[in-house]
Amino acid sequence: MVASSKDLHHDAVRDNLSEVRDIPAGERLSDYRFRAATEHDMRGVEALFERRDIAPGWATWKFMENPDGVAQVCIAENSRKTIVGMLAHMPRKFTTADGESITALQVVDVYVVPELRDRGVFLGLLDFARRIIDGPRFGIPNQYSAIFGLRVDWEVLGPFDRWRFPIAIGSRLAGGTFAFLAPLVNGISRIYKVAFLPLFPGNLEMKRITRFNRNFEFDVKAGHGVRSADYLNWRFIDHPKGNFHAYDFFDNGESVGYCVLTMIAGNANMSDFVTSRRRRGCLRLLVDHCWGEGFAQLGIRGTGLSLGKLGFIRLASKSNCTAAELPGEHWIITPCDLDVDC
Repeated sequence: MVASSKDLHHDAVRDNLSEVRDIPAGERLSDYRFRAATEHDMRGVEALFERRDIAPGWATWKFMENPDGVAQVCIAENSRKTIVGMLAHMPRKFTTADGESITALQVVDVYVVPELRDRGVFLGLLDFARRIIDGPRFGIPNQYSAIFGLRVDWEVLGPFDRWRFPIAIGSRLAGGTFAFLAPLVNGISRIYKVAFLPLFPGNLEMKRITRFNRNFEFDVKAGHGVRSADYLNWRFIDHPKGNFHAYDFFDNGESVGYCVLTMIAGNANMSDFVTSRRRRGCLRLLVDHCWGEGFAQLGIRGTGLSLGKLGFIRLASKSNCTAAELPGEHWIITPCDLDVDC
């Protein structure tokens, strides 16, 4: 939950931090108060996002309206009771490889106003969060937030891999020195598609989703996020910033899966791709759709994915998925399970 109004004054944290000497002149580390946010703090939290040019309403949608649960948000206040930093944990419902239902928290939005960075406030937030947050947690740390995992001894679930399926790579050559090779390269892309995917999709259809009206099962022998209609609508359809395109796959009129796409810089990126059967045929429909839209390649990122037999090429990973207290060894994490499409 967005936490109760339970407070822990920073005096209880100060002794564990060596950054006291870095607090600006005239201020003491104990002048900063670290506590759990309440619903009444959302306006101040929104103000932090607005400093990052994120439109109003983002924090309310993200932290308060998630059908998997209300976020736990830790905030830092200065002596004037202005919120100057935050660290949030967003809930996500999962099913383990053994079929157990659990809720894990994703660490998101570790942020301190620029003028107070590297001066102890971040570590104060971190230490406070460690005191009040427990249970299964996961995240995709970047270069700035990796310290979070190091300090709490998280484990690496696996690389957050990048997978690419070539569709019309020749389009990348258009307008350049080697533009004359574009038709040849696109021809090779078509041959590549035929080598991995069926020539004809048969009775399969792909239709645009305006709203999800049913839950989807993810039939894998690994821990995975629950694909409920409520969650999918919140994550993709009602997203205040997203430009997502969701599609339903039908086999003889029966829904057998879905995918969600974003289109960026000439590429189509999948936020999710779930099918109960005829996976290759569904991918063939999707690739043909992307070809018609002029996209050079189709991509997806994730941990625990195995897409080589479908024709996807795995590229070097630049980040890892890390976790603490997440049961079992095998997990599939995709952008559907995250707060952003990274």
